Amino acid sequence: MWALISKDTTFNFPREIAEGRYLEYYPDIFIKNGSLDDTLLVLPDKIDKQYLTMASNIVAFMGHNIKDVKNLSAVKGAELAATDANIIVIGTPKDNAAIKDLNDKLYIKFDGKFEKFESSPKMALIEGYNKNLASIQLTTSPFNGEKHLMVITAPKEENLTAAEMYLKDFMFNLKLKGDAAVIDSDGDIYTAYFVKPSQAPKEKTAQSSPTEKTRLQDNPQFVIYLIFFIMLIIISVYVLIIISRSKE
Repeated sequence: MWALISKDTTFNFPREIAEGRYLEYYPDIFIKNGSLDDTLLVLPDKIDKQYLTMASNIVAFMGHNIKDVKNLSAVKGAELAATDANIIVIGTPKDNAAIKDLNDKLYIKFDGKFEKFESSPKMALIEGYNKNLASIQLTTSPFNGEKHLMVITAPKEENLTAAEMYLKDFMFNLKLKGDAAVIDSDGDIYTAYFVKPSQAPKEKTAQSSPTEKTRLQDNPQFVIYLIFFIMLIIISVYVLIIISRSKE
């Protein structure tokens, strides 16, 4: 396949304006002025291949609507300190110390042993079932009330794969809503609004958040740009991990 890219070539990336701190506005809530909005990745204290791939996929998905890669940094969970950045935490309580510290900030909390999620008035979870779920929760940063905290977590690492799909795939992403969601091992998602919207959030549609197929049809050059951009994101995240390791 060939494509001609001239100085007049442009890319059309439809955007949905974020109107609240809800998952239906991911990834736009982490984007400002064509770039990431001072975003800090908080990764497990011992990173493995699965976590590295997950972080890369999430950042690559957020990057499909930005012009350049900047304002992105990464730390280990044990290194998380007060910050004015938006925060995205990935991992389980066992491998990311930040999740234990942030548990009381979550809408769907872990139990005292961090082995399962607890039920809440807005989301009842059956005993046994609550041990094999992943959760995506979006709330206010504990360090800056104007910034976001998104926590992607599960009692066990293998459960996080289901949550990852909703953060990296256009079609799954359309199903995100509310400020907290749980996903089971079959990929089924259950969402809730713990903070009531001042007005009903707009439903995601293929028109407001185009699928990957639509993007490729509308932008013939997009496939070349996307491959290059994902490679750049993966390299950037990998470098951040290497830098973090070198500080040990």
